[in-house]
Amino acid sequence: MFSIPGYLLERIYVQDSLENTEDGFKFAMRNVIESGTLSRIMAVEVDGEAIPLEQVSLVTGEKVRPATEVTPSAPLHFPVGSTVTVKVSGKQLDPGEHKISVRVNTWEAGPIAIPVKATLQ
Repeated sequence: MFSIPGYLLERIYVQDSLENTEDGFKFAMRNVIESGTLSRIMAVEVDGEAIPLEQVSLVTGEKVRPATEVTPSAPLHFPVGSTVTVKVSGKQLDPGEHKISVRVNTWEAGPIAIPVKATLQ
């Protein structure tokens, strides 16, 4: 396993992608590091508040996958250059700056926390 520097993890968030949806909010992450395999979504937090994983889904292309269904036996391949949209239902965000953390486990690097600092217009 190798360690991923924090400045690279910060670049995964797609700038200006945070927006409210009809039933929650969403944002995009683009793999700018190296192809990887997500074996588990461990946590999503917004402004220090844990979001139940049952409210989180990942969208790749036209496929929607509940975060709870990303497991070691059913991992999610995240090729370099690809984009995943993280959708959260049941919670909309107020305008302003938000700190989001997405913690995942990967086969290649083990557990990592992806920090997101984003402003909702």
